[in-house]
Amino acid sequence: MSFKRGTTALTVYQTTQAGQITGELLQRFALLSIDGTADERGQGLVPFDTPLDHASWPMAQNFAGQFALFCLRVDTRRIPAAVMKKHLAEAMSKEKEAMVADGKAFISKDRKREIKDRVKLQLLARTEPAPAIVEVAVDRTSGRVFFGSTAIKMKDTFEALWFAMTGERLVEQTPETILEDPYGVGHGVALLTAAYNGGLHLDNGMEIVVEKKATIRSATTTMAVTAVDLDNVGEAVKQLTAVEITKAKIGIEYDGNSFDLTVTPDLGMTGIKLPKTQPKAEEGDDPDALLLERLYLLGQVVDVLHRALRETVVAEEAA
Repeated sequence: MSFKRGTTALTVYQTTQAGQITGELLQRFALLSIDGTADERGQGLVPFDTPLDHASWPMAQNFAGQFALFCLRVDTRRIPAAVMKKHLAEAMSKEKEAMVADGKAFISKDRKREIKDRVKLQLLARTEPAPAIVEVAVDRTSGRVFFGSTAIKMKDTFEALWFAMTGERLVEQTPETILEDPYGVGHGVALLTAAYNGGLHLDNGMEIVVEKKATIRSATTTMAVTAVDLDNVGEAVKQLTAVEITKAKIGIEYDGNSFDLTVTPDLGMTGIKLPKTQPKAEEGDDPDALLLERLYLLGQVVDVLHRALRETVVAEEAA
């Protein structure tokens, strides 16, 4: 998944420290490689265009238009349980043979722990770390931060790193923070439920409808429904007591563009499919044109959802 092509996931933050982001600051928090070590985890920032080459910062292009661009990378080593069990058994067998030769009767708990730690370190040193990469785009004009994942662990890692970089605790753009309402997620549920029950038609001509599949919750059950269900039993499903939508694949129609994505009530977005983009003739020589166009379209998706959330609240209050 990528901001540059294909589909992407998205968590949106708001910052007041976008102006602090410089190439020097990004390099100061660069990934420290765990290659050639037995460390289980390494994390840090890597260049946006070459995230697998953590040493390429001096050549990195960290800015495009109003955006600062970089990636969060987390490298982890994991030893499969079966592999650990096999090597530990072999090490224990050799230890028992040595004990018999020395006339000893059993292996102490401390010695077993030492052997286990030694085997783990040996295996870790021989295991290549697996990189997980998340793209980040910081709009230095609006203070909006696009983070290309909704995974909680990756978000927590990024938020902690951002605090270390800027001294600021990022504010995720959820219904609670957008509406300044501690019960805002309920409005997120209402938004998806309204889209499911006939679509949302916003004041500026935008339309949001539930497509293909959704997860519904009622007073008596929780179930996933697909496109076939929506066609065949949709009306029956809608008759369930106090039915609510807790996850939905939605379609957005706006200004001749079509967007598809999956949304949860906290406005976490995955599988975002943007309209196909082509650089304008005058942008043909700009290598960042397509990326900037896609970031603009992602901003449109976010704006639509935020507007829909606010209009949902207005409709609820008027009901």
